[in-house]
Amino acid sequence: MENQICLARDIMRQNVLTVQETTTINELIRIFLQATKMQDLIPVVEEDNKLLGVVTMGDILYKKLYPYGPQYIDVIDAGAYYTGYGRYMASFKKQLNTYVADIMTRHVRCVTPDTSLESLMLLAVDGHIPNIPVIEKPNTLVGIITRRDILKVLENSSGAVASEAF
Repeated sequence: MENQICLARDIMRQNVLTVQETTTINELIRIFLQATKMQDLIPVVEEDNKLLGVVTMGDILYKKLYPYGPQYIDVIDAGAYYTGYGRYMASFKKQLNTYVADIMTRHVRCVTPDTSLESLMLLAVDGHIPNIPVIEKPNTLVGIITRRDILKVLENSSGAVASEAF
């Protein structure tokens, strides 16, 4: 990519793994674990590929409320729940009914296919955003760019510069 500006369209991944809002958390975990390409962010889309938000592995780990066992105390062989068994059961039922829509991030920083590499780097590094969805109007997902994709471009361009120096 010598002597030309590198744009998002040049480096974005177009075959993006996506889910819908109605995907269950258990299905989402399975999708993350079976993904052949390392992708820790999955865009949430409607059937027409309209971007609704994103979900990450971190969302599952930090936002998902797995039920904790009821607090139980054993006093002289007479057990008693002191945080409430009902609260435990309510938490467990909530887990079974949790969907991607319940934990996804709805306000997502995105770029267009015409975004420059410099802007992508600023967003990825200064904005602390490791995965950047690429959208076209009206909010249609067309790809994704990861920090790894940006590093590949930097590696290729530094190799070209090094070979020109010798």
